Amino acid sequence: MTPKRKLLHESGRGHILVGLFVLAAIIGFTWLLVTQRRGPERYVIVAEFDTLGNINESTKVKLRGFTIGQVRGVEFRPVVDEGEAHFLVQLGIEKKYPVPVGTVAEIRGSGLVGEAYVHLNVSEEARGSLTSGSRIVGRADPGMASLMTKIKDAAQKLGSAGQSLSQADLGGKLGGLGADVSRMADDLGRVSHSADSLLLMSRDIMTDMEPGILRTLGGLDASMTRLSTTLGRADTLVASTSEDVRSSVRSLRLMVERLERVLERVDTLVQQKELEIDETITNLNAASVAVREISEHPWKLVTGQGKKDEAGVEK
Repeated sequence: MTPKRKLLHESGRGHILVGLFVLAAIIGFTWLLVTQRRGPERYVIVAEFDTLGNINESTKVKLRGFTIGQVRGVEFRPVVDEGEAHFLVQLGIEKKYPVPVGTVAEIRGSGLVGEAYVHLNVSEEARGSLTSGSRIVGRADPGMASLMTKIKDAAQKLGSAGQSLSQADLGGKLGGLGADVSRMADDLGRVSHSADSLLLMSRDIMTDMEPGILRTLGGLDASMTRLSTTLGRADTLVASTSEDVRSSVRSLRLMVERLERVLERVDTLVQQKELEIDETITNLNAASVAVREISEHPWKLVTGQGKKDEAGVEK
């Protein structure tokens, strides 16, 4: 009988190969961890801070917004001489990124509660680059300090407002307001009920008055029809009367013209008679003078001469 062939992982050679593979994996993983921990070559710059925010050994260091390193350690000195800083923060900077002289380290945050980082402010940079072990001035972000001050002031104001609301007994006033609103709602309910009743009564009254209104409207319609007929007749009468009036006016005009002609004739006759009357009056005056002379001097009729006065003038 032929003996059964062993598989690779069941033989001693297979076990040796597996062991070698595991050992190589362990060595590679260890080397990777060491390499990642060491990272790229760095040089250290020390930043001096009087106050320290949320900074630890993994905090990033950024230059112009780009990450160039991270914090390698923080040293706290509780008691220092005047003018010295309490915190010494070691900044590990990659060697390929030079930091200019005059750089100031600032602690900033990505937001109100975001991740903190160290920002290298180069607004006052000078010629040259910092070397390993150089010290730079560190300061907190003025924007964050101002923001924290504003938050503190807002908290104080909110506390004062809460105290004022508590002293004002706002709860009691709101309760009284609720009671007033409830009474107003009850009054509005009663008014609504009264309005409904009034509407029902109005509808009943209109229902009762509807036959009389219809009769009145019918009578008014008949009256309007009769008035229309009367107006039509009045128009006919006015038309005929207008014709009569025009005829009368024409007749009157003719009479006036005839009267004017008669007056002209009378005027002519009057003028002629006035001439005759004037002549008659003149003759009468002459006859009167003659009669008066005859009555005064009757001998004149005989002698034909008048009586003379003492001067010899005939009278």
